Amino acid sequence: MNKIYSVLFTLLIFLSDIHAGNLTALKSVEPDSLIAAREDSITFKVPLAEGGLRDSAEITPWHQMVTRLPEDYYSFFKKSFSTSALPIIAGLAAATGALMIADEPLGSWSHSMVNRSDNYNHLSDIMVKTGDGRYHFLLAGALSLYGLSAGDERALKTAGNLAEGILASGIMVQVLKRITGRQSPEVSSNDAGEWRLFPNPSKYQKNQPRYYAFPSGHITTAALTFTVLANNYPEYKWIRPAGYIVLGGLGLGLMSKGMHWASDFPLGVLIGYTFGNIVAPENGEVKGEKGRENKGGFSVLPFYSPSYSSVSLLYSF
Repeated sequence: MNKIYSVLFTLLIFLSDIHAGNLTALKSVEPDSLIAAREDSITFKVPLAEGGLRDSAEITPWHQMVTRLPEDYYSFFKKSFSTSALPIIAGLAAATGALMIADEPLGSWSHSMVNRSDNYNHLSDIMVKTGDGRYHFLLAGALSLYGLSAGDERALKTAGNLAEGILASGIMVQVLKRITGRQSPEVSSNDAGEWRLFPNPSKYQKNQPRYYAFPSGHITTAALTFTVLANNYPEYKWIRPAGYIVLGGLGLGLMSKGMHWASDFPLGVLIGYTFGNIVAPENGEVKGEKGRENKGGFSVLPFYSPSYSSVSLLYSF
C-alpha cells in the first residue's frame, strides 16, 4: 500500500506542474504563419434575446476542423520536442515508469473495490462515461445551440475548440494505440500487459482490448475538455480543480473496469492538455479577431446525443 501511495504522489506532482504553469513550453505562441491561417473565420448575424443582431459571433467552419489539423500537429510537435520541453518529457517518462511499477497492485486494489461494493461498481460505470467522447461532442453541441440562441460568441468559440481538439487529439491517440499495442488489464496475459508493437490492423479491429490500452483516449478527451473550458472561461476558477477531481475518478473507474493501467494516463493527460492549449490558448484571445472580414459561406455545427447524431447547417452573410 505504501508503494501505491508513493506512486500516486508522483503522479500528483506531475499534475500539479501543469496547474502551476511549469509547462509553459506547451503554451508558446504559435508562428505568425499559423496565426494568419486561423484568421479565416466566418462571422454571421446572431439574434439577441433583447432584439437586434450581433454581427461578430464566431464559429469554426466545419472544414477548418479538418484543414487546421496540420497546423495543430505542427504546433504539438514543435512544442513537445523543443529544448524547453525536455523537463516535461523527463517528468512524463518518470511518472509513467513509476506507475508501471505499481500497475499490478493498483489494478488489483481497484478490482477488489468493485467486487466488494456495488455502489463503487456503479460509480465506476458513471466515471468511465465522463471520458466518453460522445458526451464531450454532446457538450460541444449544447454550447453551439446555446451560443446561437443567446448570441454568445464565447460559447460558439468553445464549441468549435472542443470539436477541433477532440478530433486532433483523438486521431493521435488512435495512431499511438496502433503503434504500442498494449493489452488492457481485462485480457492481460501478464501483470503489466503485453506490448505488441504495430499489431496487425485486422486483429486490432477484431479484438481491440488486446491492443488499445496505451495511451488512454478517455483521459485524453477529458483533459482536453477541461483545458478548453478553463482557458475560455478563466473567471470560473473551479473548473481546473473540478477537472482534476474528475480525471482522478475517471482513472479509478477505468482501472476498476479493467480498461486501462495507471501508466496509460500520464501521456493521455499531456496530449489532452497540449492540444487544449493549441486550439484554445490560455489568454482566451480569438485568433484573427483584428482585421477579420465578414465573409459569407456555409458553416456546420456538430451535435450528438446518445440516440442520434446531427449537424446544423448555417449560412453566414
